[in-house]
Amino acid sequence: MAVYLTSQELIDYVSLSVAVRLSNDVVGATVVETAPINAAVDTADSIIDSYLRTRYALPLPTVPPSVKQCALQIARKLLYERKGAKEMPEGVADSYDDALQLMRNYSTGIMLLDIGQPDNEQPAPTTVTTNKTSADRVFTRDYLDLY
Repeated sequence: MAVYLTSQELIDYVSLSVAVRLSNDVVGATVVETAPINAAVDTADSIIDSYLRTRYALPLPTVPPSVKQCALQIARKLLYERKGAKEMPEGVADSYDDALQLMRNYSTGIMLLDIGQPDNEQPAPTTVTTNKTSADRVFTRDYLDLY
């Protein structure tokens, strides 16, 4: 599994007080419980891997900022889900959905990661093959021109 995010980066992203509240099941806790933080980070990495492995060799040579941001957004939502939807601030679910959409775009090739591909290694061109010929046409060009 690739590492797009560390536990400390997630804690810094959500703030220490929020990380303490979301990672602990004990009311009034003052320290971060590492197991839920690590689980959220690992799950976010796994989700991102599942999207990127369809198009890229893993692990990536470098982690682009957009992938790190997606990992933060995914892991943050996973932490909030531990406590239930009542505690989730507005925008957390939307940013999670946006992160997954970006991952879909990377996996389908709509968007490409800037990971510094070597000059001698170009992406394979996309080709489309079909079994149809002009003789298979149902409507002739002259017929279509009437419209």
